[in-house]
Amino acid sequence: MSYKQGEHRDRRKGPDIWLHVMEWLAIVGIFMLLAGLYMLGLAKPETETFFDRYFDVRVRYYWDLGLARYIFYFMIFGLVSSVTGLFINSRRRRRRGDRYDIFLLVVGFFSISGIALYLLRF
Repeated sequence: MSYKQGEHRDRRKGPDIWLHVMEWLAIVGIFMLLAGLYMLGLAKPETETFFDRYFDVRVRYYWDLGLARYIFYFMIFGLVSSVTGLFINSRRRRRRGDRYDIFLLVVGFFSISGIALYLLRF
């Protein structure tokens, strides 16, 4: 053992269960954001096109509030996923080289933004 005083050997053998849990929470959060964006596309007012006018097709000029509620639920679930993952990450972060998962931060930021926009808009 040729370690100097104050040097620590990294005894981690690879990713543990918590690292896998954080990865899955980030993936679930990203899917929640994508599902929210998909619902946003369905809930927003429709755009009238030339063919709609020509064939006298009715379009919806208002937000579908039932679908907008699902957007809110997806953003809440994404935020819970992000906060849970960041909590696990903060408890696990002990070495200088350990970093916060960027996807968890991004999911948390966009979830908070989506929740705020929903509450201000509807």
